[in-house]
Amino acid sequence: MESELSKTESARARNGPRAGFRVGAMELKLLRVFKTVVESGGFSSAQHPLGISLASISKQISDLEVRLGMRLCTRGRDGFELSEEGEIVYRNTLSLFRTLEDFSDRITASDEIVGELSLAVIDNTISDPESPVINALNQLNICAPRVRVSLSISSLEEVERGLQSGRFHGAIMPNYETDISANRPDQFEKIALYEEHSGLYCGLNHPVFGSADQQTINTLKPYKFVTHSYVNSEQRRQLISQFDNLSSATQVEAVAMLILSGVYVGVLPHHYAKQYVEQRRMAPLLTANPPFSTSMELVWNARVGFSQALNCFIDIIQRH
Repeated sequence: MESELSKTESARARNGPRAGFRVGAMELKLLRVFKTVVESGGFSSAQHPLGISLASISKQISDLEVRLGMRLCTRGRDGFELSEEGEIVYRNTLSLFRTLEDFSDRITASDEIVGELSLAVIDNTISDPESPVINALNQLNICAPRVRVSLSISSLEEVERGLQSGRFHGAIMPNYETDISANRPDQFEKIALYEEHSGLYCGLNHPVFGSADQQTINTLKPYKFVTHSYVNSEQRRQLISQFDNLSSATQVEAVAMLILSGVYVGVLPHHYAKQYVEQRRMAPLLTANPPFSTSMELVWNARVGFSQALNCFIDIIQRH
C-alpha cells in the first residue's frame, strides 16, 4: 500500500493552504506529477509515464499536499480517489499548464492557431464509415499544423468525467438516454455529427445461427438478450420489452464478446459486426426490420473555455 502522510503533514493538510504559496519550478514539477497520477488513475499506473518509482510518486504527492496545505487524494487498498480539494487543484492544474503552453506557442507564432486540442472518442467507432473524425483530424493538420492533438479512446463514464474536469476539450459520443444523462451538466454544448446504425446478431454457437434468416421476434424471445447500457431509445426499449432474460454491457466490445459466446442475441453497430459476419462468426437477425439509430455528437464543456483549436476543429467537422 502506498505510504500515507505523516501525522505532521496530515495536520498541515487539514489547516488549509499555507500562507505565501507560490508556483515555482518545484511546484510545477509536483503539479505535473499530480496531473499524471490523476490521468493514469492512480499511483501504480503513473509509474510508467513518469518513469519513476511508486515510492517517489508517493513522496512527491505528499510534498505537494504539504505545500498546498490540503489533502488531494486517498490511496491504498481501497484504490485512488481525488478529494474535493484535489478535484479543484486538478482542474486548475489543467488550466495552468494550458496557459503556459499557449504562452510558449504564441510568443513564437504570428496569426497561426496554436495550443493543445484534447479530444475523447467513445470506444469502437473507428470502423464506422459515417464518422467524420479521421478526416477532420487530417484537415485540422492542414489548417492548423501547430496544434498539438491529444486523442483518447474512452468509456462513456471516462468521457463524462474528462469533459467535466476539463481534461478533454471535446468528445465524440452518443446521444444517450439513461439516468446518468439526466444529470449531464448544463454547461455541456453539442452538435450532431452522424447516425450510427445497429442491428440484432447472434454468434456461431447460438442455436439459431444456422437459421438466422428465418427468425422472428417471437422465436427469439426465449433466448438471453444483451445491449449497450447507455443506449436506450424508444426503438431500443420496444425491442428490450420483448425479452425476459436481459443483460447489459457498457462497451461495444463487451457486447460482442457475449454474442460470440453463443449464449446471447444482442445489438451491435453494423460497422463493428461486419468483420465477424464476414468471418462467419456472427449472423444478422431480423434483417427486414429497420436498423436502430444512435445519434453521435461532438460535445464540449462551455465553462472550460472555447479555444481557437477547438473552434477550428468544430468548423472543420461541421463542413463534413
